[in-house]
Amino acid sequence: LDAERNEQTLQQAVHKGKVLETTYNELNEAMENYVRLPSQQFANLVKRYIHFRKATELEDRIQSDIYDNETKDVLEKMESFCERRADEISKQMLGIRQERTHLAEVLTEKFDNLEDENSIFLIRPLYSYQGR
Repeated sequence: LDAERNEQTLQQAVHKGKVLETTYNELNEAMENYVRLPSQQFANLVKRYIHFRKATELEDRIQSDIYDNETKDVLEKMESFCERRADEISKQMLGIRQERTHLAEVLTEKFDNLEDENSIFLIRPLYSYQGR
């Protein structure tokens, strides 16, 4: 909603000649990316959960059977694979959080500049998530 309001305000500023179209395009792209990132973060959480559930189900099935050394080796390899996959997803999630923080900083700085130079007031992004 804030991004939509900002986009409308910027469009009006472009039509009035207060903002260059290139500036509008840059800000609009950054706002779209900022708004898009939470859905990517959620998708990664879902992937991580599905991966965890499948691994748990498979492990339960294997452990319920009689297991020999070969089964134990397969189980250890599967566990190692699951850990690597979980690490990959965690890294992707960290990257998304970092990108969102960076975009929030960039947008805030550019919005401040527009306010100072052209008296155009835009709603700044509020990014309150604190990483663990």
